[in-house]
Amino acid sequence: MMKTNSPLLPQDEQTVKRLAKIGIVPGSPFDCSDPSIEPQTKAALKLATVAGRAAVENLGSAIPSTNSNWFFLTKFLGDYKGHYLIRAVVANKALGANLPEDAIYGYATSDGSDQVFKIKNKYKLHFNPSGAPSGQLPPVNPKGFWSVTIYNWDGTLVNRDDIPVDTAYNAIGVGPFGPTIQNHTACFNPDKSMDLYFQVDQPSGGIELCNWIPLPKKGNPDSTKNDFIVFLRMYWPDAGVLHGRWTPPAVTQ
Repeated sequence: MMKTNSPLLPQDEQTVKRLAKIGIVPGSPFDCSDPSIEPQTKAALKLATVAGRAAVENLGSAIPSTNSNWFFLTKFLGDYKGHYLIRAVVANKALGANLPEDAIYGYATSDGSDQVFKIKNKYKLHFNPSGAPSGQLPPVNPKGFWSVTIYNWDGTLVNRDDIPVDTAYNAIGVGPFGPTIQNHTACFNPDKSMDLYFQVDQPSGGIELCNWIPLPKKGNPDSTKNDFIVFLRMYWPDAGVLHGRWTPPAVTQ
């Protein structure tokens, strides 16, 4: 990337100098097969490539978890301050991220009982009313919004062919224009709490149908791992989210 995106930040200076010693310099191509590169350097770079990929994957699977099986990164996103490994993890998974003050992203691959998500089960995500001591609706600025989206186990969006035709978007969004889900108005419980329902089959009616987010019909080829991912985004999050005072409730069967 340094060929077309030269590092400009002061904290990059020492790293750039170290890379220059083996011929990796901003604005220039680098070919590891170049005969002018010493064999020891080539061997070290090959080992570094393997070790680097392993480090990215290991850190990506070790993002701090809340006590409800949600995983969040709230520091250094969008402004990495020399934390190259975190930047590499983000680039590997999503390529780019907003500053935490603009957006916080979280995901879950298992329920509150530490059981990985399976499409054979039915799940519920219950948010307490705003102002409740815990587990309340995601706190964001009145001009911001939050959303919940289901992804396939491999991180891709659920194909529209895999969900009913009358559910155009596999997500719920709650913001300044009110709560919407699948292109219709979402339903609150009488006490202003909200339940979201994740399952393959369409519920028969009531709030379950109103707040139904369909699961993919196809699961993970590895039966020991999760079949889908629940992703929570909070745009313009309140300070409680930024400083870890608010955590989402667990998804339950």
